[in-house]
Amino acid sequence: MELNSAPRSERRIDKLRLVACLVVFISTACAATADSPSLISKISPPSITDGQALSPTSASGESRLKAEIAMIRQAYKGWGLKRTIKTYPTVRDDSSQDSVGSTDWSERTPVVSYSDDFLRLGDRFRAERLQPLQQKMVFAYDGQIGRMRFFHGITNRPLSPNVYAQERNGAPRLPHGVLVEFYYSRHLNWLVLADHEKQLFPPESVIGQPSVEEVQFNGHPCWRVSWFGINNEDLDVVSDCEVYLAKDRSLLPLRQSYSTPAGDRWPELKTIEIDAFQIDSASGLWYPEQVTARRRWNSQMQPTRIRFEIDNRFADTTIYSDAPVVNAKHAAPPKPIVAKYAPVPVLTELSGPGSNSMMMRQVFEPQRAGGGMFAFVFVLAALAIWFKATRLGAALRQFLGRHRTLLGTSGIALTAAVAYLSSYPPGWTTYGLTMMLVGLFGLTWIVVTVLLIGQKQISIRLALFAATCLAICFGGYSKGIKRIQVRQRMISEVREMGGQVEMGMWHLDEEGLYLPMRLSQVFGEAWSGRANRAAVSYESFSKKNIDRWCLEEVQWLGLASRQQQAFDVNAEALSRIDATDSLWTLHVEGGYLDGKALTAMAHFPRLIDLHFDCQHRPVAEEVAQLPQLERIWLTNAIVDDELIRSLRGIKNLDYVTLVKPRFGNCEQRHHDWEIDGVEVQFATLTPEAINTLGRLSTNLNFVDCHVNLPASADVELPLTTGFSFRDCKLDNDTLLRLSNSPQLVSIGLMGTDVSVDGIEAFSRLRPEVALAMKSPRD
Repeated sequence: MELNSAPRSERRIDKLRLVACLVVFISTACAATADSPSLISKISPPSITDGQALSPTSASGESRLKAEIAMIRQAYKGWGLKRTIKTYPTVRDDSSQDSVGSTDWSERTPVVSYSDDFLRLGDRFRAERLQPLQQKMVFAYDGQIGRMRFFHGITNRPLSPNVYAQERNGAPRLPHGVLVEFYYSRHLNWLVLADHEKQLFPPESVIGQPSVEEVQFNGHPCWRVSWFGINNEDLDVVSDCEVYLAKDRSLLPLRQSYSTPAGDRWPELKTIEIDAFQIDSASGLWYPEQVTARRRWNSQMQPTRIRFEIDNRFADTTIYSDAPVVNAKHAAPPKPIVAKYAPVPVLTELSGPGSNSMMMRQVFEPQRAGGGMFAFVFVLAALAIWFKATRLGAALRQFLGRHRTLLGTSGIALTAAVAYLSSYPPGWTTYGLTMMLVGLFGLTWIVVTVLLIGQKQISIRLALFAATCLAICFGGYSKGIKRIQVRQRMISEVREMGGQVEMGMWHLDEEGLYLPMRLSQVFGEAWSGRANRAAVSYESFSKKNIDRWCLEEVQWLGLASRQQQAFDVNAEALSRIDATDSLWTLHVEGGYLDGKALTAMAHFPRLIDLHFDCQHRPVAEEVAQLPQLERIWLTNAIVDDELIRSLRGIKNLDYVTLVKPRFGNCEQRHHDWEIDGVEVQFATLTPEAINTLGRLSTNLNFVDCHVNLPASADVELPLTTGFSFRDCKLDNDTLLRLSNSPQLVSIGLMGTDVSVDGIEAFSRLRPEVALAMKSPRD
């Protein structure tokens, strides 16, 4: 029967059956051996209409396809191909003639060109992009260590357990997967699946049952597999897929067709056709020589020509360990720049966006409830004029004069509506603006009513309503002005004493104050939002001032001395801050928190970040009263068993940063303490320091450190799972001295003296450890 003789609906049902067979069938395409004695076989562009079905779709056909795929995978244990891809400009799609096949491409200039080299020998593989130079990369696996080389970094690591993902993206197991780049046609990736004998397709990549049948196509006996494929992980693009696998050409995909909706109106059709084959005389295996890919959409077509050459270097096992660097800095890195410690300028620099930042404007500008309310008042004024100036308005005015209860009820309803609208802008309820506007609107309604109906006497009911509106108005004013006066006083006094206060919303879940820009300029800075960040000089941090300020509003509070002197935080002043769940971060630069101060901080239930200076004194055990802490920064801490015991009492602690630490004696071999990581900054790492930190079962991160590990020193990290160095004095020899880490999984490097030679030496010692080095900072 003719390939296209069946109705389209039946063909789609058959394609659903095919999906399971597709994975097996594509893997088979690589393994079939050749029957033909000729070295190069040219074929004409395929025509679907000449394909004759030899057998109907059946379970036996699928099982035979799986068996052929298994044979193909066995046959292609070793192979190599050089690939050149040239993509040409988009042209108008003329389906009446084969413009691609009749074009002399040697006279055309491609818009983009790629050159790649693929080698495979069993589990070993090597893929290298040679051109263009800005995309040059190497991806190699020698059976033990996987190597990746990019311009921005290098990586040595064992092959991922998800071998399929690596083969799919960089080193396909079969030459069938290199006809085009993966992103262009990802539907044949099931060929690399290890469990292809069990299922033809991965279940997440196909819809329904694929269709598998034997057909005659362009003079070749083929397996035709059609299915509906899922194009990406979001499952939002479905492709109509059809592939012809040439049984007499090692199951190479003679023709691939993928129809995918590209937009709301025009579908996208991709076809990939092998124009010429070549055979390896030594193995008798077939390979593509010339491939044409076409991408069609909206009467447009973009052609791509792919040329292949057989590369017989695949038998050389040494080449799979050869991964030269792409960036010369990875072979001879520049000297690292290790910064010197400097106190954080808490009093002059505040973290986070300000109320005038672009982020804040984007947060506030969409909220138009204030403008809507004023528009509502304008509409009421227009209605009042209409009542006075028109005949219908006069009639309605007389009606309302006779039914004053209805008029009063309408006024109450409208006042409630104004209350609802004015409560929408952030902060208006908190700062009394809603109450003031409600009261003013109620008084305005009374005046408008009296004028409209010509009422000459004030009733008791009207007087009570007016008194209520006045009380609401003054209540709102009192509520708002009291808060604003305290905030304005804090802003002025903190700045006069050398500190800073930043207004406006910091996080979206915080209630701020929204006023139109002109009004906020008139009312003053205190009306522009909450004081969410404040940096206070220690000299002004007293009980008297705390009682006069509103520090309970802030989310970020910093303390520092203007003279940059060491100090102890005043626990009584700290306790005078009202209990609040607003404070998230407390940064004490140069100041020490003793047990009393830590106890006073227990009424900040949402405090998650804490910075303070230990001044080479122990951290008080009262720090355990802050179980909600997630991150803690300690400057000038003594790292010993006592510090670890104190920090271990913090229930939710995830990360510890030690700035300029001093390492003491740790007698306990193992601390039962689970933590995500420990970062060390501005320290000299001696064997004693490394051995102390190595007793923590966590990741260690070192920043701006000098590493001093003599060759004769005994260095051991028995529990360390990973470590990284950034901008540190660390060379190749020192890196090797850190190899005595039985639990080590990963190492990260950036801005060190370590070169690719050091990484290779470490990988030879510990091939199971993943090493990644990023390019040094410019």
